Amino acid sequence: MRKFFGRKNPSSLTLLYDEFNLPQAIRRSLSLILLANLFGNLHGIICGGGTTAMVGLANELKAGDLGFGFINGIPQAAALLQIPFSILVNRTHRRKRYMLTIGIFSRALWILFGLIPLVVPADPAWLPLWTMIFLLGISSCCGAMINVCWLPWFSDLAPLGLRGRWFSFRDMLVAGVNLGFGLLVAWLLDTLPVTNRYIVVFALGGFLGILDMVCFGF
Repeated sequence: MRKFFGRKNPSSLTLLYDEFNLPQAIRRSLSLILLANLFGNLHGIICGGGTTAMVGLANELKAGDLGFGFINGIPQAAALLQIPFSILVNRTHRRKRYMLTIGIFSRALWILFGLIPLVVPADPAWLPLWTMIFLLGISSCCGAMINVCWLPWFSDLAPLGLRGRWFSFRDMLVAGVNLGFGLLVAWLLDTLPVTNRYIVVFALGGFLGILDMVCFGF
């Protein structure tokens, strides 16, 4: 952990911070945002309209063309809410409050997805699938709020000349971790018993999403 925050054996990220002579508080905040982005990307491998876990669960709930249309379309449609949310955030300047309430709530909802086959009655047959679609809609709408909070927050902390190289470092780190985590998720879906594989996978995804939001609390 100390090495991650640049206190030992300077990394390329530490050298970048040194170049701009950033104070320690800003370095710590940018490193926490980097950690949050990493958790958020791992969350996205499991949780989302088109992920392997989501498609597998939808198949188990006997989704048809209409169901898959909603599952893939709802996150895209919810992105339109970023326009009114951006106005709200600009007026209230309560990014941290939104991230730690709406953000954590939207990520915690994903833990419920794996419980749908066990908890939601199978009669009528459409109820489990539409419960999943309903939860996806709520989470997607809340996710639009998250998207308009974190990037302006980052921009307030990072000098303009630093941002390109910071994002390059983040993308390099995320790409490597995503590859290994994607293989882990695929292995879990292939090897865990059918009765509990989605419980485990979506609980993991929801937990990682909560960690993403919690990082902004510090």
